[in-house]
Amino acid sequence: MEKIKSVKFDAYLDNFIRNYSITGNFNPREFQELLSKATLSEDRDLRRVACKIIRRLRLKNLLPYIRILLNDEDPVVRSLSLLAIAQFKDQMSYSKVVEAYNCDNKMVRASSILALGSLDRQEGYELIYKSLNDTSEEIRENAVIALSWINNPKSIQTLLELYEKEESKNIKNRIIKAFMINSSNEINKKLEDIIFKENDETLILTAINSLLRKGVTKYNILANTILYRNIDQNLKNSKYVEGDRKHLYSIVSHNIWELKSINPQEQKQIFKFLEEDLVNKYYFRSEEIRKISISSLKNLDSDYHQIIIKLLQTTLSTYLKIEVINFLASHKVDKNLKFLLLEFLFDTDRMVREQVLFAVMDSVALRSIVSYVNDKLFSLDYGYLKLIALAVVYNTYSTY
Repeated sequence: MEKIKSVKFDAYLDNFIRNYSITGNFNPREFQELLSKATLSEDRDLRRVACKIIRRLRLKNLLPYIRILLNDEDPVVRSLSLLAIAQFKDQMSYSKVVEAYNCDNKMVRASSILALGSLDRQEGYELIYKSLNDTSEEIRENAVIALSWINNPKSIQTLLELYEKEESKNIKNRIIKAFMINSSNEINKKLEDIIFKENDETLILTAINSLLRKGVTKYNILANTILYRNIDQNLKNSKYVEGDRKHLYSIVSHNIWELKSINPQEQKQIFKFLEEDLVNKYYFRSEEIRKISISSLKNLDSDYHQIIIKLLQTTLSTYLKIEVINFLASHKVDKNLKFLLLEFLFDTDRMVREQVLFAVMDSVALRSIVSYVNDKLFSLDYGYLKLIALAVVYNTYSTY
């Protein structure tokens, strides 16, 4: 299908915004038509964000346009279209998914594996199993996820065996999460073995969390002990030790604390460390430490979240700005703090502006935030950013 010229699409876009501004009436059907045109645009960024919007808003009626993007010349767009196929479980696209699996681009292949898992067709199982031995960690990790989705009795035994031979901590962590959705005695025994025999504390916490989500609470004390031990280790060091602090934050940011709360006294001490590393004497420490410390903040009580206001008064890299945006978009963050998302709407970095618009859309933010985005539609300087802003408005109309 012939691509739509950028100038022509810009005219469609500005005409939609102009009519909406004049009438105050947001037409969902016309917005979906605009989205479909964006998937056909010659502008790669428009095709990319249109695909993301269709997937995030679950607009299954626009699947025919997603199928077109499976042939896109840009690997990022093809990869995103495969993720949409996975979400919509579009069986009609199976042959294109297999074709994508056999391509040379690693990112496209990784996304195709998730689609194979979602489509759950027996003829695709062999490709998933084959991917478990791939040299790429990303592909192996996606194969583990796909394996946990398919309805094949062989999967459980394969995951059990894979855990023993896999060397990557990230993939071992993913395997433990895959165990979470299965309640067989064999799986639960394996989770307990990991708790008693594994040396890595974050993997132990993931195993405890997997059991906790199944209603097994007897290892909660052990989770607390791991946290206390790491707090104590950081207190004992009279001199800042980056490795100890990084490990503590990896534990505090663990999603086990979404099910069980950290005790108030420990939260208070953790916050003192966070203050040091984010806004006080150690604020110049590595970005990796600061990133994981921001991530861990969400598992503390909301009273501690106010530190983000101070953090925004410091110089932040794009890397850290995006982490702050992700934090503010979290459901655990007080709604009044979400107004800080607007700080990034006109950032100098396009990546940051895109990230904040999607964050506002995904979090179904407050009407006042959406109203601000709405008022600034014409001020946004790229068509694809305007399209995401319109998706924010669309999502608000469909939610309230």
